[in-house]
Amino acid sequence: MKFRTSLVGVVVAVATVASAESINIPESFWRAPAQYERFSTLTARWDNNKLDVDFALDAPLAGGFGMAIDKNGASGQGIITSEPGGYLHFIGNSNLNPDAATVRFMARGRFWAQGQIMTLFAMRRETFSIEIVKKPAALALIVRKFQYRPGSQKEKEKGDYWRTLSEVSIPLSDNVDPEKWHSVVASWDVKAGGGLIALDGAGETGKLTFPNDDRGVLMLLLGGSAHTKYARDAYSIKGTAFDELQCYNQPLEKLLAWGKNPPPPPALVKAETGARNYFRTLAKLQRYGGWQGVYSWPTLIGCDAQGRYLASYDDIISNDKTRGSALIAAWLIYGYEIFNDHYYLDLARKTADFYVAAQSEEGAWNYSYKIAVNHVTHNEHLEYKFQDSVQSHPIYLLSYIYRITGEKKYHESLMRAGAFYLKAQNPDGSWSHHYDVKAQCGRTAGGLPNGGEINDLAMNDAIDVMTLMWHFTKDRRYIDAMKRAGDWLLKARLRGAVDGWAQQYDNQIRPVWAREFEPPAMSFSATDDACKALAQLYRLSGDKRFRDPIVECRDWFAKKFPDGMMSSYYEIETGRPIRVFERKIYHLDDPKEAAAYASFFQGVPARSYRVPDFQGILESAVYPVREKPLDKEGAETMLGLTQSQGKMAADTQNEAGVWVYPNYGDTIASIGAGFIPGQGRAFMLLRYIDAARTARGELPLAYRGGSYPHGIGSMKNLAFPSGWYDDVPWNK
Repeated sequence: MKFRTSLVGVVVAVATVASAESINIPESFWRAPAQYERFSTLTARWDNNKLDVDFALDAPLAGGFGMAIDKNGASGQGIITSEPGGYLHFIGNSNLNPDAATVRFMARGRFWAQGQIMTLFAMRRETFSIEIVKKPAALALIVRKFQYRPGSQKEKEKGDYWRTLSEVSIPLSDNVDPEKWHSVVASWDVKAGGGLIALDGAGETGKLTFPNDDRGVLMLLLGGSAHTKYARDAYSIKGTAFDELQCYNQPLEKLLAWGKNPPPPPALVKAETGARNYFRTLAKLQRYGGWQGVYSWPTLIGCDAQGRYLASYDDIISNDKTRGSALIAAWLIYGYEIFNDHYYLDLARKTADFYVAAQSEEGAWNYSYKIAVNHVTHNEHLEYKFQDSVQSHPIYLLSYIYRITGEKKYHESLMRAGAFYLKAQNPDGSWSHHYDVKAQCGRTAGGLPNGGEINDLAMNDAIDVMTLMWHFTKDRRYIDAMKRAGDWLLKARLRGAVDGWAQQYDNQIRPVWAREFEPPAMSFSATDDACKALAQLYRLSGDKRFRDPIVECRDWFAKKFPDGMMSSYYEIETGRPIRVFERKIYHLDDPKEAAAYASFFQGVPARSYRVPDFQGILESAVYPVREKPLDKEGAETMLGLTQSQGKMAADTQNEAGVWVYPNYGDTIASIGAGFIPGQGRAFMLLRYIDAARTARGELPLAYRGGSYPHGIGSMKNLAFPSGWYDDVPWNK
C-alpha cells in the first residue's frame, strides 16, 4: 500500500508561463446551453429573472452587487454589470472542486477590446486563486497567490501580474468583436499539473504549478477578482454581460471522453442524487467536526441513542456504538474519492482534526465528548472503551485520511493510538470492555480487572487494529499480540451442553455478567463474532487451530437448531434458552417463565434469531490469501455484488438523503421518528456508486475500500484497501 505525501506539487519560486499546445473543443460542448449534467456542480442561465443559479450542489444563492438581468442574453436572458465593479459571488464548497474542474460561460462587452484588462472568473482558496483574466492582448488562466501586497521589488516590477505563479494563455487578435457573445472555457487538474484556456472553442493547454493548500473553495466570483488590492484587473467594466455559466468537477479531457459513454442507468443516477443529499445533510448537522448518534426527524434534535431522555444540545460529539463520528467522516472521504468533491474531504478533515485534538495523553478516546470553543472534554465519565469500535474507528479514520493526504499529524496520532491499544491488552491475550487509566488495566463492563470481552466487536476490532498497525509499523509486537488473542479465543470456547462463546469473561476466562440483561451464558452474537475473529486469524496464519472450531460449531448448531433459529442466550450448564430482565433469568422453554418475561414488554415474546452464517464464515477462511489488481472483469463482479443493496438504499431514502425510522428503537420511550447519520445503508449506496462508476470507466480501476480484493469492504478496508493479508510473518 502506497501513501500520498502531498495533494499537490511544490510551487516554483518564479511565475511561469506554460509552454502550450493548441486544442480545439467540440462546438457541441462550448456552445451548449447551461444545464444540469452528472458531473456539473453549478449551472446558471438567468432565465427566471433572478441572479441565483439554476442548479448548485451547495447553495444556489448569489451575492455581490452591481449586477442586473440582461434581456439580451446569449440564449434567452443573461446578466450584465449595471455599475463599475459589479460582480456576483457564490459559496464554494461543493459548487466547485479546486483540484480538478472545468468552467465555461459566454461573455460580451468592451473588455474584449485590445488594451482592456478584467478578471472574468475567479476561484478563491486560502492561499491562492485560479482566475480567468482578459489581459491587454490575451486571455489567460492564471494561478495567483493570495497575498495582500507585493512583498519584494521584483513583485512590484511585475505590475498588474505581481501575484501570478503560473498561467496558460492565448493571444487575442484585434477582430474579437466586443458586441458579440464569445465562449470562454477553462479547465485545470492539480494532480496532472496542467490547465487549458479557450475562446470560441480554440485554445491552448499547458503546465501549471499550484501551491499546497488543504482548504477547499471559499467562493466563486463572476465579473471580478478574489483579490482587489494592487490589481487593476480586479474590477468589472460597466456593461459586461455573462450567460450560460456551467462548472464541472472534472477536467475537460475526462468530460469529453465520458460524454461518449452510454447514458447511465436510472438506478445509478438516483443513487448519486441520494448520496449527494445524504452528504448535504451531514454538512448541515456537523458541529465542531462531529455528529451525535441519533437525530429526530424532522426536528433534527440530537440524541446519544433512541430514548428521548438522551436528547442533548448540539455541543455533544458521539464516538460510540460503531456508528460514531469517525465512521461518518470515513464515508465522506470515500465520497470525496468517488465524486471528486473536495468539500467532503474538508468536512472529514474537521473530524480527523477533532480526533487529533481529543486524543488523550495515553493515545485513546472516550465514547462521547462535550465541546466548547476553547476546549474538548469527555462527556459523563471517562471510559476508554474497546467495545462499540470506540478506539478502532478513529484509528481507521486516521489511517484513511493519512493515506489520502499524507499529513504527518494524522500519522503521529495513529501511532499513539496503536501503542495504546497494544499496551491495553490483558495478560491472558484478551481485551476488556474498557481501560482503567488510574489502575492501568482493562476492566469488564461490570468492573472486574483484566476480564476479556467479545461483545460488541471488542476482540474483532483489536485483531484488526493489530493487523493494520503491523502494516504501518512492521513492529513484531502487533503480530505477537494477535497470537495471544487467538489463544485466548480458543480457551474461552464453551463446551458441553453448549458449543460457542459468552459475551464477557473474568480474568480466569469464566463467563460473567455485564449489564443487567447480559448474563454469563452462551451468546449467539458472541459466537458469531468469535468465529469471524478466528477466520481472520486463520487467513493471516494458516493455523488450523483457528479454523477447526468454526467447523465444529457449524455442525453442532445444525443439530441443535435444525430450523436455523435460536434464542439470544443459552444456559451453560443445561443448554436451555434464556432471557434476562434486571438480572433475573427466565427459561424460554418454560411457558410460564416465557410469558413472565414477555409481560415486561407488553406481552411481546422474546425475539428469535437466525443462527450465525458459519458456512459463509468458513468460505472466507482461506489460506493463503491471493490478491490480484482490479481489472475490468473484477469491476463488473463488484458491480454485481453491490447493485441490489445500492438500489435498496436509494429506494428507501427520504428527501434529505437519510433513512428515517417512524419510531426509532420501537419503544414508548423513543425520541420518535429519527435516523442514524452513520446508517449502514449509506455505505451500501456509496459502494454501488463506486462499483458502477468504475465499471463505466469513470473511476480508475482500483480498490478504494468499499470493495477490496475479497469482496465487499468495511471501514477497515477504507483505511487499507488491499494487501491486508500480505507479508504478515506469523511464524517468523
